[in-house]
Amino acid sequence: MLGGALVLEHPVSASLRLASALGKLRDVETGRHMVHVAKYARIAAAGMNDPEITPEYLEALELVVSAHDIGKIGISDEILLKPGQLTRGEMFVIQGHAAAGAAIVEDLIVDLQLEHWPFVMMLRAVVRHHHERQDGSGYPDRLRGKQIPFPARLTAVADVFDALVTGRPYKRAWSPREAMGHLSRHAGSQFDEKCVRAFLNRADEIVSTHRRFQDPSATERDSS
Repeated sequence: MLGGALVLEHPVSASLRLASALGKLRDVETGRHMVHVAKYARIAAAGMNDPEITPEYLEALELVVSAHDIGKIGISDEILLKPGQLTRGEMFVIQGHAAAGAAIVEDLIVDLQLEHWPFVMMLRAVVRHHHERQDGSGYPDRLRGKQIPFPARLTAVADVFDALVTGRPYKRAWSPREAMGHLSRHAGSQFDEKCVRAFLNRADEIVSTHRRFQDPSATERDSS
């Protein structure tokens, strides 16, 4: 097992940081989104009363979640950077990023011999399953409930929160309060109730972090 001081020195750390950097180079908004989601997930997890969520776990969680959308690097600019609403076909292409990211992760695991990294299953779960839903209507595998690994369930909550509070040419940014309300209303159907509760319990810190992200210089520091 790797100690906490060694998690960031492991080859997977450099690889996932590179993956996040590539995501930012591919699309600045996607890169920022991955950083934001990782921070929110770590804050929520840190407040959970679970002995398995150690400092090492939190460190690895933030690292892994920061690469959750790595599969988007293969999507064309025409679709990924489209300023308006996506068509059904374009949405199907976007949804393919979860499986595409999982394939990238498997190559990474083989090439760097990471099968025995303590958090390799977390890596696989977050990248492939962060769009699964509690009611089984998500993708790519239509998992439901506890079939979805916990880190992916938590990432799903943080992922949607950041998407809602971020403005796009085709939609306004929701307020953090509105976004929290959405999470609460969809707990048990789209989101895991325990993960939503953890997120809401740390709402003050999450909202504070969101406000800091609105400062461009802070965003650049956190993304570097």
